[in-house]
Amino acid sequence: SAQTATMPADHLNRIPLDDAVERLAQNTHADAAFREKLDDVIRRLATNKQTDAAWRLYCKLKESGFAFTSREYTLFVSAVGSAARRGLAARAEQVERDLNAAGLCDPLDAAQAGALMRASANAGHFDRAMRVYERTRSAFAEGGRELPQSLVLSFLSACSRAGEVELSQRVYDEHRRGLVVAGVLYRAHTLLLNAYARRGRLEDVVRLHVQGLATDEGLRPSKETLNAHLLACRVRGDADAAVRIYRDRGRVRPDNVTLKLLLDTCLEAERPRIAFELCFEAEARGLVEFDVL
Repeated sequence: SAQTATMPADHLNRIPLDDAVERLAQNTHADAAFREKLDDVIRRLATNKQTDAAWRLYCKLKESGFAFTSREYTLFVSAVGSAARRGLAARAEQVERDLNAAGLCDPLDAAQAGALMRASANAGHFDRAMRVYERTRSAFAEGGRELPQSLVLSFLSACSRAGEVELSQRVYDEHRRGLVVAGVLYRAHTLLLNAYARRGRLEDVVRLHVQGLATDEGLRPSKETLNAHLLACRVRGDADAAVRIYRDRGRVRPDNVTLKLLLDTCLEAERPRIAFELCFEAEARGLVEFDVL
């Protein structure tokens, strides 16, 4: 509508996302102002993991004959594939097929490749994420270009979610120097710990964490590394280790993920009392708002 087309640039930021989606879906003027609003709304949908709304908007625009740019396809892949839920894989794959059919798939587009890897990983399709990574890595190598560290992180995240320990370690070791230079070694190290944790390999999580702390590369104890330890405990069903690690966390401030991992592990081991005591103690000390029940 004309009203939507002349809407102030920041107007959609001030209304609920569902309303923004409906207003955009009713308007297909592909001018720069509209595309700017569309980009903003898709990003917000991805950030808030509102995959259903993102899919609804995508379908309505597609039905209207809207000509998506490569950037918009990429944003929709991120938004539609932003949550790890059953049934979402087909949606993200449809957006990817449309991207390919439009001739806009570019292995040298780091943002596009990262979005495709993340969506595949969230859907539990590590093999697809692996293919995107290999295709992108080959394209960058053929062009004599260094693989962006953002893509390394995206692939490490996919490996972590799939528990691909050996591959995670190999990619981490191969790109460690670049990760340090880019200032993202901490994030990569946490993803590596989580890969081991998803296999229940607590001893390796502890070993790698201790080794990391011994370096001068900015690695430090954090709630993310604490949660990796507790994830390993949950996978292997070791409530004693979970309680010990939680109590020995030092100054690390737990979050609700921490408490949920602790609670799940202890409940599985039929030791709910100690878990609830620790959780309510954390809430009483103002460390978290206990909303994991």
